[in-house]
Amino acid sequence: MTDTIEQLAAAFSQASRAHYLATMEGDYEVTNRQADLVHQAFVGLTAQGASGREALMQLALSGDGPIAVMAAVYSLKYDSVRALAVLTQFSKDRGVLGFQASQAIKRWKSGEWHLE
Repeated sequence: MTDTIEQLAAAFSQASRAHYLATMEGDYEVTNRQADLVHQAFVGLTAQGASGREALMQLALSGDGPIAVMAAVYSLKYDSVRALAVLTQFSKDRGVLGFQASQAIKRWKSGEWHLE
């Protein structure tokens, strides 16, 4: 059975939040497992074509920090203008999300960020 875009977006959201929480707790095993789930949901979304990619971009625009930053990172190739705008906004945060967003921008601009 193939997951719907809504199911894949929900899986991406749940794994992104769990990844963030595990990062905050310093639990690298859970962090790594959740990163794998994020990537699996991303692969499923991109297999849906433009509709799946736009669903991911909408998660980036949601304003929900852990989900928005992760979705923006995974949307850089699809829509770098909107994804960078989201990351730039979150990069102002002095916490982990700000650091993650800043690092994503830096890596994207240097050409070393390849998630696909």
